[in-house]
Amino acid sequence: MFDAELATMGGVDVKESKHVKEGATFTTPCFSPVGYLGLSISYDIRFPELYRNLVLNGAQVMIVPSAFLAKTGATHWETLLRARAIEN
Repeated sequence: MFDAELATMGGVDVKESKHVKEGATFTTPCFSPVGYLGLSISYDIRFPELYRNLVLNGAQVMIVPSAFLAKTGATHWETLLRARAIEN
C-alpha cells in the first residue's frame, strides 16, 4: 500500500492502507491482438516479483499506467521501468 506522511512538508498525508486491502494473488496476463499483456499500476513498478511472475506466465508486453509526481516521477519512472526490463 502507498502510505506517505507529507503533511509535515506542506503536503497531504496519503494512507492508502486505510481504504484498500492488499491482494492475495498475482494477476495473470490477458490476451490481446498484440500479444499477452501484463497489467499493473504505477506503484507496482517497485516490486520486481510481480513482473517476473507475469513474464513466467506468458506476458509479452507490460502495461503500466502511472500518476507519478512531477518532482520525482521523471527520474524514478524511467529507471524503474528499465530495471524491470533488464530483470526479465
